Amino acid sequence: MLTAAKTPANDVCLLDNQLLKTLNELSDDPSESMVKELADLFFETTPPLLAQLASAVRDKQFDVALRLAHRLKGSAANIGALQFSAFCAELEQKIKLTPEQMCRATLDEINSSFCETQKEITNWLSLYNK
Repeated sequence: MLTAAKTPANDVCLLDNQLLKTLNELSDDPSESMVKELADLFFETTPPLLAQLASAVRDKQFDVALRLAHRLKGSAANIGALQFSAFCAELEQKIKLTPEQMCRATLDEINSSFCETQKEITNWLSLYNK
């Protein structure tokens, strides 16, 4: 595993709790939480996209990697996954500007951030949707 220098995305808050609260308030029925729906979709669709992204970087298909990083950035922003979205934005820039090795290091950060985000959203849901 490659180790990247600390980047600005490291300093971004993991979750936008205010966005999660706002999304949660959009549903009249607590059993139909919009956050839960979005989180389930995010948790289901993100791992395959991360795998495709890693393959694209490995295979030097940077046009594909750029599209996937952009897509992941947007879906992360929709659920309030600020740090994950920021890492995806960094990867977009690195794909445009830097060699493959830096992209792989950022991929490691993206994968780690997704795992942390998944835990935090799950914890958030257990606190706010009882």
